[in-house]
Amino acid sequence: MRIMKRIRHNSGQRDSQSGLRKPVLPVKSNAIASKIRRDIRHFGVARTAYEVFMNGINLFFYLTIISVFKNELLNPDLPESNEAFHCKFLDESQLLELARNPDNKLTESFVQTALEKGDECHAGFDGEELACYAWFSNKPTDDEGFTFHFSPDYMYQYAAFALPKYRGRRLSLIRGGRARHEYLGRGFKGVVLTIESHNFRSLRAAYPSLGLQYIGYIVALRIGRFAWILNSRGCREHGISLAKPAAAPEPVPMA
Repeated sequence: MRIMKRIRHNSGQRDSQSGLRKPVLPVKSNAIASKIRRDIRHFGVARTAYEVFMNGINLFFYLTIISVFKNELLNPDLPESNEAFHCKFLDESQLLELARNPDNKLTESFVQTALEKGDECHAGFDGEELACYAWFSNKPTDDEGFTFHFSPDYMYQYAAFALPKYRGRRLSLIRGGRARHEYLGRGFKGVVLTIESHNFRSLRAAYPSLGLQYIGYIVALRIGRFAWILNSRGCREHGISLAKPAAAPEPVPMA
């Protein structure tokens, strides 16, 4: 869940005629207002209000409503890519090299934890330059203090990311299709992915462009130590659920 950051105030600049300070909105406040206006144009007032509500309420406690999708298509209709764009799975040395660049949104600790669990990273490159990537797992995956479980028949895609200069070029669709082709060839039924219900930009870009099939939804609420989870029937029928992490065993007292 993306949390809105605290806004720094700007003292403003002096008006050239009156000598008084002109009220200037904070830079981040301007950016937020611009995003809201843009979202209203693209998604309407109701959906934009819902997104603002979800972001705002998460300033006080954790609440998420997740839409869950599956994709079992072998050869979906995908846009053409240029010859320089290619995809591959990355090994540890390649990932640690990419983690040195903060623009790639990877850390060494994240990479090592994911690889120790057996997860894989599939990435798309424009020549030698990283364009996009996503992680895949077939084991329970921790997220925001919960554990995501899913059927071993599917691979779970998470932590998808595209470098800003490559967004809007549908390269993630190509990369996702090639990763899915690989996993179907290994005998998996397909790929499962999740999108937050208020992330309308991702929902519109991925569904139905990716050939996704809607499975169901998951609701998770956490206030302090209290946690509540609702897994829809469709998710349960596919062996998909969010759960509280197993409690650590009590230490055995020494005699």
